[in-house]
Amino acid sequence: EVIDCQTCQYSHVVPLPEPVQVEQIYRDEYYTNVKPQYFSRTVEDLEWWNAVYDEWYEGFESSLPPDRRRVLDVGCGPGYFLFRGKERGWTTLGIEPSTKAAAFARSLGLIIRHESLTPSVAGELGTYDVVHLHEVLEHLTDPLGMLQLVHSLLTPGGLLSVVVPNDYNPLQSLV
Repeated sequence: EVIDCQTCQYSHVVPLPEPVQVEQIYRDEYYTNVKPQYFSRTVEDLEWWNAVYDEWYEGFESSLPPDRRRVLDVGCGPGYFLFRGKERGWTTLGIEPSTKAAAFARSLGLIIRHESLTPSVAGELGTYDVVHLHEVLEHLTDPLGMLQLVHSLLTPGGLLSVVVPNDYNPLQSLV
């Protein structure tokens, strides 16, 4: 059941899934059963995505000194955001729970940790000038906890980049 939660001000399912269920879905099923065409559709739109990624990287680069080019992409999917960063001279690392997506991103020559970001994993990673979460927070049962965790991974003056969908907004209901 989807509810409009008055406590958190978001629409979400009830009951919230257990973390082990969420982990299994994203590790084994997400890109196979839920979004089986995701990789091919991303490739079809890659020119557009690269223009978007360039805009994001230009924003990061204009806000950071030239010697600060380390990016961590949490939930990196097939890795195209990181690949674009690597082409621009960034040092990149991806965290991806999906077996299929992690393998695909590695096939692009990227360094990918095939796991979810947890406090113990975060303790092994060091710090980054940019931590990027593209359509990740809406999949989590504890988005605030994730934001606190990624904050600990930022260098002083580092940037947090978050993209979340804008579904169920008033503008969409007009259409």
